[in-house]
Amino acid sequence: VYVGESHDNFAHHLNQLRVIKTLHENGKDVIIAMEMFQSDFQKELDEYIFGNTTLNEFLKNSQYFKKWKFDFNLYKPIIDYAKKNRLKIIAINIDRSITKQVSKKGLLSLSKKQKKLLPEKIDQSNLVYKKSLNRIFGDHIPKNGKENGRKPSKLNLDYFYQSQLIWDEIMSENIVKHTKDAKNSVMVVIVGSGHVKEHNGIPSRVYSRNKLPYKVILNNVSTSKEGDIVLMNKTKTDIKKQSKLG
Repeated sequence: VYVGESHDNFAHHLNQLRVIKTLHENGKDVIIAMEMFQSDFQKELDEYIFGNTTLNEFLKNSQYFKKWKFDFNLYKPIIDYAKKNRLKIIAINIDRSITKQVSKKGLLSLSKKQKKLLPEKIDQSNLVYKKSLNRIFGDHIPKNGKENGRKPSKLNLDYFYQSQLIWDEIMSENIVKHTKDAKNSVMVVIVGSGHVKEHNGIPSRVYSRNKLPYKVILNNVSTSKEGDIVLMNKTKTDIKKQSKLG
């Protein structure tokens, strides 16, 4: 079950927790996979969840504030619930220094040591996904059409696409690796919505590898077609309208 988020939206994280709790309280063996942690820090994550380190030690040892940077309190309720109920959390991300470098200089700029950390394959065949990424890239181009005083080149777009595919593929590989020995479990994947909208990014790549059934749950997206289930957070205006209707 993929539950997408806008990283800085606390309501989205509460919805993710609702999904986890509902599954767990209904007797499911739940595993949580999180984009927020790099796979190199799985040991540190395990040690904290199963009570061998303190919160401060965990945050320091996992380099959370250096590697992810978003307010830890956004994710703390999910992690607290996992710790209390001894639910396994899987770190599925790649070292962001690699995707960051590729987005600026391309795959060929990586050292031999860095290339060893890349996914086994990088599938570039999803042209619909590429088109959507092109739109995202376009949104980051300054209004004057220049970036650092220069007009963005096609290569910049290629590099951005390469970095996104690396990101998606490595998380897909890590999800598949941890579902092979846990086929009687339900994995809840906590990840940015851009990685799962319209089943692109991660879900289709995982399914091509393991053929396990899945659902995509999204928060506050523009159309219901982007996910199997869409959760809408009510605004004050919505609540007023509902009260008038009784």
